Amino acid sequence: MFTDGSKLSSGECGAAFCVPSLGIESTFQLPNSSSVFTAECVALREALMFVLSEPFSHVLILTDSLSLIDNLSMYNKSSTDNHLVWDIKKSTFLSSII
Repeated sequence: MFTDGSKLSSGECGAAFCVPSLGIESTFQLPNSSSVFTAECVALREALMFVLSEPFSHVLILTDSLSLIDNLSMYNKSSTDNHLVWDIKKSTFLSSII
């Protein structure tokens, strides 16, 4: 599974994930005021929600967002207000106990 978020010079912002082996692609249009970081977060969060809704036994999720990975690895609820990072952390916790 691959995730990506991007913002065009025109201001349009979006996120997506895909599972090439299953022919699945899902895209999400975001408000123009969104940042690339927000788009990357939305892409990963939506990918995780998809994974949790399906009967997969193993999933590999790939992202090219080092800033997202860094935020997830050092994230502490008391140190940031980023609700998207918190949503992703909760999703990964849920997937580890299901």
